[in-house]
This record gives sequence, C-alpha cells and structure tokens, in this order.
Amino acid sequence: MVLGVVTAMLGMIGSLAAWSVRESRDITLRLAALEALANLMEEARITAYAKLDKTWAESRALPSPLMTQIPGSKLNVQVIPEPGETALKRVIASIEMRTASSATPHNLTLATWVAAPPEAKP
Repeated sequence: MVLGVVTAMLGMIGSLAAWSVRESRDITLRLAALEALANLMEEARITAYAKLDKTWAESRALPSPLMTQIPGSKLNVQVIPEPGETALKRVIASIEMRTASSATPHNLTLATWVAAPPEAKP
C-alpha cells in the first residue's frame, strides 16, 4: 500500500516537473519574441519617416536565432497612415508562434506611432 502511494506521488512529481520545464521554455521563448518586437519598434522609430512604408514593412524579418528557436513562427509588420493625421504613421508588428506544448498559436503584438519631423524653419 505504501509503495503504491509513493509510486503515485513520484508520478505526480515527475509530471509537475515536466510541465514546469515546458512552461519555463515557452515563457523564455515569448520573452525573446517580445524583445524582437521591441527592437523592431525601435528600428521603426529611428527610420526616416518617408521610408516607413509597405516596402520597409515587408523587408523586416525575425532574427535568425529566434527563427531556429521557434520554427514555424511568422512575423507580420504593417505601416498604416493614421486616419485624420497627415504626419503620423502607426507601425504594428506581430509574431504568431507555435510552441511544442501548445496546439494553438500565441500571437504577440506591439505597436508604435511615428511622427514626421517638424518642418525646418529658415
């Protein structure tokens, strides 16, 4: 009887340890993906306003180390002129990532606004 209880306890502890390792890995991957998105937002902010367009958005890619850690992940970047504002663009970047422990994809999204520089006065 005692042996059965000990065996069941060890099984539960093993399952909990495996779940904990998977969750820890997934959280680490999500943090890496968020860092990549934050870097992309910083890149958008230092890019010349006139160059922020669909071509710029389509030329963005995930860093290769992240691509190897999260195979099958997809980056989507959009540059959208802000409605009603002539000198403001919204940059939206999202990563769809699939992890080994989840059948459904996780979507992570960050956005920023980029304003045209003020006109130079003579």
